[in-house]
Amino acid sequence: TELFPWWKRWVMQGTMAVPSQVALCSTLEQSMFSTLIHLVSCPDLTLISVWSPTFLIELLRKLSSRRVEVTAALLRKGCHRASLISQWEGELTPAFLRRLWPRLKLLSSWDTSTSATWAAQLKELFPGAEFQGKGVWATEGVLTIPFGGKYPLALTSHYYEFRILDDGPIIPSWQLEQGMLVQPILSTGSGFWRYALDDRLEVTGFLESCPCFAFRGRLGGVDMV
Repeated sequence: TELFPWWKRWVMQGTMAVPSQVALCSTLEQSMFSTLIHLVSCPDLTLISVWSPTFLIELLRKLSSRRVEVTAALLRKGCHRASLISQWEGELTPAFLRRLWPRLKLLSSWDTSTSATWAAQLKELFPGAEFQGKGVWATEGVLTIPFGGKYPLALTSHYYEFRILDDGPIIPSWQLEQGMLVQPILSTGSGFWRYALDDRLEVTGFLESCPCFAFRGRLGGVDMV
């Protein structure tokens, strides 16, 4: 959220179930537990957006394995939802999750490549919510958005250039052709100038004249955290 203008940060902070301060916890375990407490305390949760579906699945498993501690933390907060967790036997079922977040309408996560199996698990756990696979996103900016079963370039978000991976020239988006393998380069409204993302994308076609892409992997390594 720090990449957004102040007024957008103000709006986002007023609508987020989990405050950004959880990132200041001294360990990952503490951060995830704090995230759990905030989520369980939010009966009017309507949207869950995560990068990897495995992150949400791991959170739900922690809710099951640490439900006694979650109950105690909720009681200390004076949260009435403690009774819901204390009476739960720990089995992750669609019925329980519907009681936990009855207003949940939309789930968003990666659902392609190695994430497909885990995304399918989320769909089974939350059958009453719509599921939307993510396009290609980075902290620095957005490349594609899901639309009509395709992933078109987010034309109005940034200025885009692409390095063709076969022989290296850099071209604008309107010179792309189907089948090209490219590396995206962003110039963004938040101040990044010709920022090269370490992603390999394939041009899969066009939505009218807008190029569409599929993520084909990282170019130079893996994300460990």
